[in-house]
Amino acid sequence: MGRFLLILLLVSLLGGGWFLLNRYEIASRNGEWVIRARHDGVEGTRGRARRGDGLPPAANRRTIRIATFNAAPLDAHKLNRRQAVAVIASVVREFDIVAVQGVRRGSPALLNDLLDTINATGRHYALSACPTASRIPHGTGGIFLFDRASIEADPSMVYSVTAPAGHLASSPLVAAFRARGPDPEAAFTFTLINVRVDPDNAARELDLLADVYRAVRDDGREEDDIIILGSLAADEGRYGALGRIPDITWAISGIPTTTRSPRSLDNILFNRRATVEFTGRSGVVDLVRQFDLSVADAERIAAHLPAWAEFSVFEGGDLLHLAGGR
Repeated sequence: MGRFLLILLLVSLLGGGWFLLNRYEIASRNGEWVIRARHDGVEGTRGRARRGDGLPPAANRRTIRIATFNAAPLDAHKLNRRQAVAVIASVVREFDIVAVQGVRRGSPALLNDLLDTINATGRHYALSACPTASRIPHGTGGIFLFDRASIEADPSMVYSVTAPAGHLASSPLVAAFRARGPDPEAAFTFTLINVRVDPDNAARELDLLADVYRAVRDDGREEDDIIILGSLAADEGRYGALGRIPDITWAISGIPTTTRSPRSLDNILFNRRATVEFTGRSGVVDLVRQFDLSVADAERIAAHLPAWAEFSVFEGGDLLHLAGGR
């Protein structure tokens, strides 16, 4: 990790940090962190929602809701089941961005079908993912689904973080976003790190994710709103080195995020001093109650429950809004 941080420091001193990190990914070679060239990220519905395409009218809201949903395994078997697709689509429509984990590679057509189902009600969701996803270990990874009426994604700022072999079972996905609605200079900008921790190596991976968090935070863009979210394989507050980052906090507390157990294994973490846009509202979607499912049916859709947190669309927060609704 020391060599990786040294590279970042040298890049920043040379004044090219943003240019390089905008075009390179954090990776490892022979067990050490390096920066290597990467392709642009992929954004769009069936490839149509590219940069320069017309955007839908901006949503007239003062907050956005960001969610995490471990839908593993999100594979052909699940995406071919009508009930599962209907529930997942309904969940996604409740939020402005959903970080999804457990996506099986090799099913882009089925993901496009899922997007079509989500947008069948007249919505404008798109998918953001890293084009190197086909090289994700074990064939699973993460994606972002976001509402283009309320969120803008930077398609050039989408990359995966590849840790030394044996340390991270699933490569975190990093992407930069901005809330739509306010003037761009006043809009909330933020970077999301979509993670899925391996339960068998949780302590090691959580410690490594602390390094990932700091590397993204210190990448030269001067973005202080870094939000790490996903399936953490640990209860709230038991996040090892990740939980010991100064001023780190989490949105979900005391609420189960799994279908059958009382544990909170999924969460949304950020710096309490930097990300003042957090309104204090958060929660978990109970699939059993909300969709009138049996526990067995809910678990066939996902063993984990979607967790969410709400943020102001204004950079620095909106004090007039904090006591009101969306």
